[in-house]
Parts: sequence; C-alpha cells; structure tokens
Amino acid sequence: MSQNFNNRKVHTQSWYVACKSTEIKIDKTKTLSLLGRNIVLYRTRSGVFALDARCSHLGADLGKGKVVGGKIRCAFHHWEFGGDGVCSHAPGFSEVPDRHTRMYPTQEKWGYVWIWNGPKVLFQLPEISGNLRVFRMPTQTLRCHPHVMIGNGLDVSHFSALHGMELESSRLNCKPPFSVEVAVIGRPVSRMMRFLTGAFRTDIDATFETIGGNIALATVNTPTRFAMVFTGNSNKMGYCDTHTIAFLPKNILGLLRSIISMYVLLHDDRRILDDIEFSPNFTKTDLPLEKFMEMVNKMNTW
Repeated sequence: MSQNFNNRKVHTQSWYVACKSTEIKIDKTKTLSLLGRNIVLYRTRSGVFALDARCSHLGADLGKGKVVGGKIRCAFHHWEFGGDGVCSHAPGFSEVPDRHTRMYPTQEKWGYVWIWNGPKVLFQLPEISGNLRVFRMPTQTLRCHPHVMIGNGLDVSHFSALHGMELESSRLNCKPPFSVEVAVIGRPVSRMMRFLTGAFRTDIDATFETIGGNIALATVNTPTRFAMVFTGNSNKMGYCDTHTIAFLPKNILGLLRSIISMYVLLHDDRRILDDIEFSPNFTKTDLPLEKFMEMVNKMNTW
C-alpha cells in the first residue's frame, strides 16, 4: 500500500482551496504555489480556469501573460493555451505544435475557488442544507500535516479527554472509497456549558465526516443545527494552511449557541496539533482514524 497519509511529498486527488473568488478578476491571471507546484488561474466570462503555470514550450510562467479571447497567451513567445490546457496558437507555425499543459477542474463555492488535483473529478464538494448563514473563518497555519488536522474529528476519545465532553455513544460508518464518518451523542461535563449550548435538555448529536484526504464536514443536529467544513492545504514547510467555513443559524439564540458549541468541540485542538509528531500507534479506540488512514493510502495521486 502506498504511503500517502501524513506524507509531505504527495497530494491525493481531491478538491483544494486555491484562493478567494474575489482574487481572480476577469481577463486577469494569478499564479499560485499550490500542491507542490505553480498553478495559474484566470477568469473569463465562462468561469475560472486553472493550468500548470509553466508553458509547455520553454517553461515561462503563464501567469505573466495575458488573457486574450478566453485563452491565456504566454508573454515569452505568445503561444496560447485554452482552458483545456491545449495549445491552440503559436506564431510562426503553419501547424500548431502538439503541446499542452496540465488542466485542473475548478469550482466556485462558498466564496472560494476550488481546484481538483486530477484529470477527472471523482467526488463533489458537500452540500449543506438548511437556512444557514455562511461565514469564512480566518485562515490559520497548524504545524502538522493536513491529514492529521482533517482526521482530528474522527478521534472520538479526545472529545472527553481534551474538550470535557461526556459521550453517550459513538458509531463508525465507513463509506468507501472516499469517506469515513463517526456519529456521536454526548454533552459537556460542565453544567454551565450545557446551559449555554442548549444541551441541558437535549444532548449534542453530531457527525464528523472526512471526504477525500483533505476535507471534513462536521454537522451538529441538536440542540442547535449548524455545520462546519474544514479543509487544509500543505504549504512549503509541509504544515497545514486551514480554511474553515461555518454554516450558522440566522437567529440570535441559535447563532450564540452554535458559536459556543464550536468552542466546546474545537478549543485546545491547535495547542495539541501545533506540536504533534504523529505516529499511528493505533489501539481499538482509534479505529475511525485507522480507517481514514487506510482510505487516504488507497487514493490516487497526480
């Protein structure tokens, strides 16, 4: 089995946040360092396109070129590449050279441009139901690999040890080939936190699902329904640049309870993950994490 998990040198086929949608202007280019390489993004009236930034002629940065007629024109020799990555024009040639650069499928969602690291999309970003307001949380850098951050919600036992939760039950649900989910029911040990979260009458009923290797969805069903999407990109240091999108109730009471519940479920994680030297010495209580690692190790890279 390949060793993809917690490996700084590989990037599995999945969706990755490239940047905020507002950063890509129409008929403008932007080169980003992502997935261990440089990728150029540009916007036309048809949408956002992403290509390997190195021109397949002599390797110039396509991000220094211009968008002309919906295609990106290299500044060095004016070769032009469409959104499919195929060279469609090369000055001085009666026949266009058979050259192309790698193309990445893109999607705009929740105010971000996402790119798929692979030739063909294998799964979709999650859909969040309900009348909820979208909040993009500030980006953080955690000194751990994205896989460790994403799998954190599957570590059921740490909710008791670190977050002061009293768990009533937990259930593992593996959904191959790309998802592992745990469902938990519990309540804060603190009576004050039970009151503030609304869990003094109704337990916290939540699910944590990993989607691919670098996306996680946390959904709290009761006592207040809200959701969070977590994703992380591996930076040049091999650390995790996080993007967290919160889907919170629009009414004031629900909003306050969901924010407090997020605190209960997430506080102190960074203190641990920033200094972790992850070692998969699993026990039977770590089965969800173990299944997540097995799934990531089976995923294709590109």
